[in-house]
Amino acid sequence: MLPILPKDPPPSRWTGRCGVGEGEQPVVIHIQFNSLAFQIDGATLLLWVVVGIVAGFLASRAMLGHGLGLVGDLVVGIIGAFLGGFVANLLGFRVTVTVLPIVGSIVVAFMGAIILLLLLRLLGLGRGHRAGR
Repeated sequence: MLPILPKDPPPSRWTGRCGVGEGEQPVVIHIQFNSLAFQIDGATLLLWVVVGIVAGFLASRAMLGHGLGLVGDLVVGIIGAFLGGFVANLLGFRVTVTVLPIVGSIVVAFMGAIILLLLLRLLGLGRGHRAGR
């Protein structure tokens, strides 16, 4: 027999914004490019960095056998996250992990980073590329 879940789950202890006390304003970054404008709070930016580093590290290990360094892994992971999100949305693909939602984001970013590294390798822009070959 399955357990009966309450209609309203108990409130989470992770409510509100990360690192913001009562009466304080959150750190928000406003970005505007032509007519496209959006804002990112500090917690979201930190989450992007964590997902980017993990996905970039895993993808560079899987494709190259070694990492690209902290900045390289971060760049590959963040670009891969955008690419993976675009491809997943295009194909109607969705990764959901109910226990730890960040894992779904890392999986999509990892897939996008793999695609990015594969494209760079196909274009001859990999690290081991030498001119004159």
